[in-house]
Amino acid sequence: MAATLSVVVPVYGTKRDLPACLESLLAEYARRDSRFRVLTHSQNRGLFAARMTGADAATGKYLTFLDSDDFVSVDFYRAAVALAEENDFDLVMGDTVWQRENGDRFVRPVHADCVLEDELRGNAVRDAFFQQAMTCYSFHTIWNKVIRRDLWLRCAPHYAPLAKKHIVMTEDIAFSVVLYFFAQGFGRHRGDGVFYCEHASSSTGAAGNPAKFRKNYADIAQVFAFADEFLHQHTRVQQGCPSPVDQRSGRV
Repeated sequence: MAATLSVVVPVYGTKRDLPACLESLLAEYARRDSRFRVLTHSQNRGLFAARMTGADAATGKYLTFLDSDDFVSVDFYRAAVALAEENDFDLVMGDTVWQRENGDRFVRPVHADCVLEDELRGNAVRDAFFQQAMTCYSFHTIWNKVIRRDLWLRCAPHYAPLAKKHIVMTEDIAFSVVLYFFAQGFGRHRGDGVFYCEHASSSTGAAGNPAKFRKNYADIAQVFAFADEFLHQHTRVQQGCPSPVDQRSGRV
């Protein structure tokens, strides 16, 4: 039986763009699928929590995220899952195409070419991610990846501190820091991927909106504090030192 894939689509305030997003999924699967499920929060809890709720309900061997104002190329998910199955990859990254509101489409070579290897194994996965120091957009975004669910389940408990907060800006980095820390196999699929649609009303756009700018800044600070704490604890454990929690409790 073919490996299954769960696609999580967080939705808030994207009524205009959602049809194109869902139609791109239906085009890939060629028919309306009864396995589409709608999950709701009683109030807006932010993008990070929405991704977590969707991922908790996922049942596929693989997991991916698609933002509701973006869309996916026709064959990306099939090809990415096949690549993961054939090569035992935990993560498979696709291409990113930017689309402006006027319909213009383009790629950013500085991001497309920052991941030169089509395959990484063992500690090389982690090293490649952290050596780019978050300068490569394609490397750290969560929505252009297919993720082995076993890897996600290993990472999910570490996301608990942020899942209780309203986080939208840079939430990709929080997810990616943990995923790349534990991943043992990374593959690059070229030629298919996600269309990232730029528009002024995006959840992270803050032009002319001081309150939204302050919220975005606060999100960034929380995400990087989370990443710093995670890495501080886990690099100490790997080096044979007790984590800060263990030191306080007296456990080793």
